[in-house]
Amino acid sequence: EWGTLAAAPANPNMVYASGSGILRISYPSEQTVNVSPAVNPDAHLRSTSTNPLVWSPWTHELYAGFQYLMGTADGGMHWTRLSPDLGYPKGVKPPPEAAAARRGFGGAGGLRPGAIEAIAPSTVARGTIWVGTDNGLIKLTQDGGKTWADVSIPDVPDSTLSDIGAMDASHQHAAEAYVAVDAHRAGDYRPYFYRTRDAGKTWTKIVTGLPTDEPSGSFARVIRADTRRAGLLFAGTESSMYVSFDDGDSWQSLRLNLPNTSYRDATIKGNDLVVGTYGRGIGI
Repeated sequence: EWGTLAAAPANPNMVYASGSGILRISYPSEQTVNVSPAVNPDAHLRSTSTNPLVWSPWTHELYAGFQYLMGTADGGMHWTRLSPDLGYPKGVKPPPEAAAARRGFGGAGGLRPGAIEAIAPSTVARGTIWVGTDNGLIKLTQDGGKTWADVSIPDVPDSTLSDIGAMDASHQHAAEAYVAVDAHRAGDYRPYFYRTRDAGKTWTKIVTGLPTDEPSGSFARVIRADTRRAGLLFAGTESSMYVSFDDGDSWQSLRLNLPNTSYRDATIKGNDLVVGTYGRGIGI
């Protein structure tokens, strides 16, 4: 019910899983090896329960989210930091690693330090990677991690308690991306989905047609852009699934025969939309 699975693109019998470290699992033997950089206590790594894992669209590199974006090109034998500490807002200098680890939720200046919750590399712009944190921040690199910009959404509700639960980069336009913001820790059960068309300089809330009062909660969980058709979006909330045919300007139900439950992830494979629920269900 937590963590991430990522099968190796070149070898589907090699699967990486996070949640209790980062495990490399070989099939059919089911041999498991912990290859997480967090096994080194001197790294003082922070992670969310999701601890996202994403394969680079351009290389054989696996990305992992901590307070840093980490990458490995050799199956976890060696890891490289691809970012500074991304868990603090613009203008706040992170404390030394050991001090940050001791302070825990105190952070710098009383701020709660965040960790990466979502990673979205662009499939059309090599070197462009979006990340979102569990304290409401969005960071962007357009040069493979050499430089990073804070492109956080200015009107996110109670950003210190908001979670950038999912991000997706457009598969047609390099400057476009989509965000699902989960604000329920702040007591806000409404959906918050956003779109940018200018690399995060401005953000547009895209929630028209989405209910705000579903009994199980209407807050945002996941958003995905179709890999072939521009403007076709899919969104999952704590209660249902939705589709937009106009780039998020309006939404309609895609629940069909699906249960009223929490939709935590979604992916597109060919012409199929695959959704996963918190109840460990899979729908296609």
